[in-house]
Amino acid sequence: MPGSRYNAGMSKPIRLASLLVRCAIACAVACTIALGALSVSCAKTQEKTEEAKSKAAELTAAAKDQVADAKAAVVDKSRELANQAKEQGSAIEEAVTAKTEQLTADVLAQRDALVREFQHGLGKVDADIATLQSKAASATGATKKELETSLADLRTQRDAAHAKLTDLASQSGAAWDDLAKGLKAAEQNLEAAAARARARFH
Repeated sequence: MPGSRYNAGMSKPIRLASLLVRCAIACAVACTIALGALSVSCAKTQEKTEEAKSKAAELTAAAKDQVADAKAAVVDKSRELANQAKEQGSAIEEAVTAKTEQLTADVLAQRDALVREFQHGLGKVDADIATLQSKAASATGATKKELETSLADLRTQRDAAHAKLTDLASQSGAAWDDLAKGLKAAEQNLEAAAARARARFH
């Protein structure tokens, strides 16, 4: 073939140069393709980077909003709990005050009932003393002397019991409780002494 003869007739340097030219062209084409692909890749990478930055900015803003909302919720809840605690504290204080007032009223009512009861007992002892006094006025000798001794003893005990009653009428609380016990004992002793006198001089 004419071409084959032509190729065969080409000198080695020309063939080598031709080959190098073809290689250079192939390399230039490959480089052009690679650069084009690289440009496309860089553009895509930049686009992806911008998308990532935008997404990160959105997420950061959302996170800030969530943190702000959470802080606001915590503040609101704290206020709510503080108000509830204050209301409960006020309710407890009112309940304690009401209970204290009720207990005080109960103690005063008990005290007044005890005072009335003891005044009634003193009235009976006063009646016994008046009766013994009447008998002593008409008695003579040893009987008169015994009556006067019994009367003096009854008056002393009656005056002591009346003093305790006066103290009791002005006290409340723990002091009232102690005085009430003492008054009960004085009342029992006075009634026992009056009963002995009635039995002795009946």
